[in-house]
Amino acid sequence: MRRDNVSLYDKFHKNSTIPRRIIGRNNFTYLNLLRTFDNELFKEGFKKIKGRTVLDIGSGTGAISLYLAKKGFNVVGIEISKKAVDISEKSARSFNLRNKTRFIRGDFNRGLKVNKKFDLVICSEILEHLKNEEVILFKIHKLIKKGGKIIITVPSYNAPLYRIGYAKDFDRRVGHLRRYTERSLKELTTRCGFKTKEIKKTEGILRNLLFLSQRLGFFIKFIRGPLTYLVSFLDWITLKIFGESQIILVGVKPDK
Repeated sequence: MRRDNVSLYDKFHKNSTIPRRIIGRNNFTYLNLLRTFDNELFKEGFKKIKGRTVLDIGSGTGAISLYLAKKGFNVVGIEISKKAVDISEKSARSFNLRNKTRFIRGDFNRGLKVNKKFDLVICSEILEHLKNEEVILFKIHKLIKKGGKIIITVPSYNAPLYRIGYAKDFDRRVGHLRRYTERSLKELTTRCGFKTKEIKKTEGILRNLLFLSQRLGFFIKFIRGPLTYLVSFLDWITLKIFGESQIILVGVKPDK
């Protein structure tokens, strides 16, 4: 585990605290990912969820892991930051989800072994940080059951704020090595053995600006309830006019 990576993510989580509640399906921060879950995981009905396993790579403080555990999945979260793992474990105890979750402190990119097969792997905002992205995707492919899925989110090369140079300092600060187009992401996952089930452009310039700007980011915690729908609608308009800032891909490991 490289010390510089550990320091970067410990610094990112230095102000993180145990949440008072598990995120809801309209949480603004994770809205696009949660909507993907609705389409890919929940439309079959909750009875089929029991016993299904999820690997959440880069699980942070456990927001997504705990959300899925509450829905009935058995979730393993991998995270490089010790503080984030500590918060995840304390949150799991607080929400009575210890029997549905396991959090591992480690670097999936540095030889961490997971001796288990999963129905779903979540790789959200991870690939752009890795020098060996293809090697990691092959590793993930081996961990997914036949017919299982991977959900990937990455920053878009076509993001308006990136094209005008505004996002470059942000990328450097958070350790982004690259961005993706729909084509480059699909070609990458295809080379690694996945069949693309869905790929979509998300996040307009408004939403992207809130996450890129340290000053404006302060207001994200106040976006809830009806305000979530209003901001999301305005962001959808900017998405249609100026283009996407994020790409989400749902891949499937073929049965044969």
